[in-house]
Amino acid sequence: MYFLYPANEAVRRENNNLTNEVYLLIPVSEGDEIKKVRKRLEVETDALQAAFEEIEAVDEEIDWRIQEKDEEFENTLENNLRSLQLSFEVDEEIDWRIQEKDEEFENTLENNLRSLDSVKSYREVEDKDKAETLRMKKKLVVEPK
Repeated sequence: MYFLYPANEAVRRENNNLTNEVYLLIPVSEGDEIKKVRKRLEVETDALQAAFEEIEAVDEEIDWRIQEKDEEFENTLENNLRSLQLSFEVDEEIDWRIQEKDEEFENTLENNLRSLDSVKSYREVEDKDKAETLRMKKKLVVEPK
């Protein structure tokens, strides 16, 4: 109703102005003619009043629809904000899990590298012992007692 109110008010003022003009233009001696004009003006006033009421009803319907759309928009906005918040929370959870798995991978890699170094060291010691054993065997084979 807020955007049609000035137009409605203008129609009301115009109707009052025309009614006042008609009363000023009609001489008092013309009684029957005045009654006819008055009746015609009453009919026109009633028609204008009906049109005005129809405009007000349409205006109220428009206001109701606007309010309904505003509420729908607010609900949609709230839902979108909740979805966005949930999306951010899921993203944070995913990032945290990825970071946790990266750290776990790094630790496993370090442990495997240490194990590999240990196996290499053990292999080197074994190879040295084997070489020493072979050298001693050759020495014993070459030098009988």
